Amino acid sequence: MSRLAVAHRALADVAEAQERYLASGPYRLLHHYDPRAARYIIRVEVLHALPDYLPSLIAEQITASRAALDDLVRDIAGRADAALRFPIFESLQLFAQRSRKALRGMPDGAQAAIEALQPYHNVGGWIGHPLWTLRALADDGAPRLAAGSLGPATTIGVNTRRHVRLAEDQLPALGAFEHGTSVVSIEATVAGPDPKLDLHMRPDFALAFVARGPARGGHVVETLGDVLRHIENVVMPALERFAGGTHHSSGKFGVSAGG
Repeated sequence: MSRLAVAHRALADVAEAQERYLASGPYRLLHHYDPRAARYIIRVEVLHALPDYLPSLIAEQITASRAALDDLVRDIAGRADAALRFPIFESLQLFAQRSRKALRGMPDGAQAAIEALQPYHNVGGWIGHPLWTLRALADDGAPRLAAGSLGPATTIGVNTRRHVRLAEDQLPALGAFEHGTSVVSIEATVAGPDPKLDLHMRPDFALAFVARGPARGGHVVETLGDVLRHIENVVMPALERFAGGTHHSSGKFGVSAGG
């Protein structure tokens, strides 16, 4: 089984584990309306913690995606060196200084192609680039997960039969959350003898990385899937033609053919 196939299988395992966990009903929405402050709040209560096996499954998928890149570099370099890794850096200077071992013996075209794939070429910056996310997750050790996240399919609405005035049209706070996080906080005035806001919310729950970690609170399956698709659809097509043999290098990035 190819490394990419291993990574795809591992991603499917993570997705299946997420479905099983979400099907268990791990979250509850707590609604509270404060008539004196004229504010309606919805918080997320985590009823049971993430299963212990989830971080391990996620770590296996990250490792498999990283291995697919590293094996490709070894194939291009013609060296079965376990310490050889696909270079991923945030600047050209670091790439040139620290990629000598990985680039040694590669044809100039392969060196140029690998450099062109580096995260610092990204228009929006290297942070958030799929390769940088993969490197950061792989280097971070055990995956750090939030309690969960709210996705873009989350909807919110108010029973229009009641006399309700909303100060403004506000959407739920999407993204990673922890136990007790307020995901809705809106100003509202409710008229009548029964001062309650008949607000309904349909959440789109998913697993997520911690907000302050390498993936910046991204959904686990979506983030890992983006990385894997980038490897498969961008990196592999750019480099596979160089795989399978060792060629002399002119030292395009400071690497000489002699080492």
